[in-house]
Amino acid sequence: KKGKMDGETLKGEDYSLLEKEKNYGTNDGLIEGENDVDIEIDESNSIELLKENKGNNLSAFMGVFVPCNLAIFGAIVFERLGWVVGQAGLGLAVVILVIGYVVVTITSLSMSAIASNGKIKGGGAYYMISRSLGPSWGASIGILFYVANICGSITQLLGFIEALGFAPISNWIPNSYWYNILYGAVTLIGILIICLVGAGAFAKTAIIIWVVMWISLLGALGSMMFVPSGFHDQPEFTSWNTTTFVDNLGPSFSNLPDGGSSNSFTSVFAVFFPTCTGIMAGANMSGDLANPGTAIPGGTLSALGITFTFYNIMFFLMAFTVTSFGLQSNYMIMQDVSIWWGIVAAGIFSCSLSSALNNLIGSSRILQAVARDDVIPKIKFFGISSKKGDEPRIAVVFSYILIQIGLFTNQMNL
Repeated sequence: KKGKMDGETLKGEDYSLLEKEKNYGTNDGLIEGENDVDIEIDESNSIELLKENKGNNLSAFMGVFVPCNLAIFGAIVFERLGWVVGQAGLGLAVVILVIGYVVVTITSLSMSAIASNGKIKGGGAYYMISRSLGPSWGASIGILFYVANICGSITQLLGFIEALGFAPISNWIPNSYWYNILYGAVTLIGILIICLVGAGAFAKTAIIIWVVMWISLLGALGSMMFVPSGFHDQPEFTSWNTTTFVDNLGPSFSNLPDGGSSNSFTSVFAVFFPTCTGIMAGANMSGDLANPGTAIPGGTLSALGITFTFYNIMFFLMAFTVTSFGLQSNYMIMQDVSIWWGIVAAGIFSCSLSSALNNLIGSSRILQAVARDDVIPKIKFFGISSKKGDEPRIAVVFSYILIQIGLFTNQMNL
């Protein structure tokens, strides 16, 4: 039996039917149907139907495609893509790319099947897993997702701080441990403010960063395609050269920085694989999407297709235009061969900041969803949200504190 919205009370036989819709471990639940509403059970076992607190209404492009695109294109695209080609050669680099994308595509298809087969609320992948496998599995995986997002945000911010140490920026600002902590803290406060304002501010900020990132990527791509050899003081840059291409076809694994064992297919794959991930960035926004059932599959798979194509183009360009030694020895080769160093620098900063922003806002929503299910004792207050937009501000502040603590390591390779 279905009740109406706005305070109708159902008693008796209605209780057993609605009991099935309760969230795990709480007295709150959801009736699935045309008019989704929250229910509350009072001491007399009556059920009060209340209007559901709606989140934001982000589109597939703003809520899924852009966050996934930003999360996949991290700073490693600018700092390690050439190194991968130099170490593994073009042939194995493409194999690494295909293997990585097969893994994440299968995961995305599984996630899409769940997302398009029922109502999806806030919590993204955690919500889908907990409703498919049960609360115990959901809670354990949800905590892992949360910790992974916190660590990801710390890593991206440390990468941003590290990039400040490269020339010519390092010539203009002081660099020391406490200065690095200051840069990280100020940047993190800016990200915190965006997350506290809400998903709307996140979407507007993300689209600006997304545009800057693509300008940087296309600028780097255009420099490799059209800048002639000798334009830069970079002898490793040969422009279009078939000899360079042939030399870069096969692997040329060099020793690790510590002088020990040589790199291998496995070690290069381990460095590159994180650039294939980021597919959960859109799913983490599930509670803020207008139609998550179609937005998550469409936005995620579109982002994978675009980034896979771009990676292949960059692999071939680097193999044709930069020597193997240049690719292996110079992490900043993309910046050095660019027509202007600031193009790539802007890309590194935008990718780092966008990934840190994605991870902070995503982790807070995961924590909010876990807390609302009340599977883990003593954390239910993290599920409290704002009346407008259902923003998890307590979870955001707690996540911010953890990230700030992590920045005190000041060590990206820890």
